[in-house]
Amino acid sequence: LHFSSYSMNPGIVEGDRDSVTGKFLKMVALNDSTEDTQIASSNDFKNYTPVTPFQQIRHYKAVLNNNFILKKGNIKATIGFQQNQRQEYGDILQPAQYGLYFLMNTINYDLRYNLSHQNNFDFSIGINGMQQQSKNKGIEFLVPEYQLFDIGVFTILKKSFDKLDISGGIRYDNRNQRSEDLFLNSDGLPTDPNDSSYHQFTAFHSTFSAVTGSIGATYQFTDNIYVKANAARGYRAPNIAELGSNGLHDGTIRYEIGDPHLKAENSFQVDAALGVNTEHLTVELDLFNNSISNFIFLRKLNSAFGGDSIRDGYSAYKFVPGKANLSGGEISIDLHPHPMDWLHFENSFSYVQALQKNEPDSTRYLPFIPAPKIQSELRADIKEIKKLFSKTYFKLEMENYLAQNKFYAAFGTETKTPAYTLINIGAGTSVKNKKGFTCFSIYISVNNLMDVAYQSHLSRLKYTPLNYANGRSGVFGMGRNMSLKLVVPINFRNGLI
Repeated sequence: LHFSSYSMNPGIVEGDRDSVTGKFLKMVALNDSTEDTQIASSNDFKNYTPVTPFQQIRHYKAVLNNNFILKKGNIKATIGFQQNQRQEYGDILQPAQYGLYFLMNTINYDLRYNLSHQNNFDFSIGINGMQQQSKNKGIEFLVPEYQLFDIGVFTILKKSFDKLDISGGIRYDNRNQRSEDLFLNSDGLPTDPNDSSYHQFTAFHSTFSAVTGSIGATYQFTDNIYVKANAARGYRAPNIAELGSNGLHDGTIRYEIGDPHLKAENSFQVDAALGVNTEHLTVELDLFNNSISNFIFLRKLNSAFGGDSIRDGYSAYKFVPGKANLSGGEISIDLHPHPMDWLHFENSFSYVQALQKNEPDSTRYLPFIPAPKIQSELRADIKEIKKLFSKTYFKLEMENYLAQNKFYAAFGTETKTPAYTLINIGAGTSVKNKKGFTCFSIYISVNNLMDVAYQSHLSRLKYTPLNYANGRSGVFGMGRNMSLKLVVPINFRNGLI
């Protein structure tokens, strides 16, 4: 039986800037009824207390895991309860009054039977899913209250034949989701439906179901060469934001609108891998192609007069479906020459292309697709130094993101992103006493060592307000970041060490 609880207060970046200097602005209260903005000071960026707007999140979880041993297998049963309380504070005149407040309760369940490994054969069958309810307890509203129930039944099989391993599975899923109406009065507060009320959310009832499955195989040609292949059909039901949003989302800095008529995403993917693993070199090439019908994404809306559609002072976006094809792959190379097997030089290149079928150039590419990436890491792992230090490592890492010129250009939804390179370093070790017990472990890392100014293509903060001082829009990624981590173990058998 496991219990967990955490609380955190994340700040929300809005990116508003002074029109003359280009420096960031913060909200301030001049008195009980008047608010204004002023340029943020250097101390504001060093303070761990978040300024308005920010969120307060509390999450509680209890999970009971069971394992019942039978003659020819075992039954695993898991049931869990989670409660998430998310409050958002955005009124500088009333800093203690939350606007959004989501209260979500979730019950997860999983029951499966595993047959004991016999004659190189494995088999399991089970059922799992969840029941979830979300309530709006605040005075601002982004998504409607809803209830959903998920259930899925599945079976998985695996069989080994000397150098060949074959595995596969099939699954049936069903989701039943129901949302609630919400009417607001002239003050923006919930009310009964009447001639003067505003219909913020329209109730809907959706049912999604699908049969999915996969089959794959691995063949070991020699001790050093192997190949993998897999084919799978996938399914994803749209979430409550995609179905029912109608409000300002501070976290994404946009007004989001859902569509209750969206269908579930369905995909068919094939992928393959070829690997070589020798004494001095490990290489693997992975390729995939995935076709997705009813692919759901956000696109910016235009007004009837041209330009952006503006709601509550922010650009409006709507969840829409499309026919998508995602393809790409990754090649990874790990050089570990002997006798220097403690030294690793790891390199990888990854690439994804995401297209909409039968679309013109401006809507051909899907939004928020990662840029091609080259990553290299030189790492030294030293098992022991004079019996005092163990698990010592030093690493130097380079992350090179190529330019992303394939973007969703229609309606100004996205812009291209230039290339950038980040350098990271790190080291760590465990310190032992004379008895060989670990006293503590210490880890040091510095990310973005050269303090490069960059914007990830996946960052929504790239589209925050324009900096008039230099003509560049958006908030940039994290600069040089240094961290120190100390881990002190508690050994009850040998006492505190």
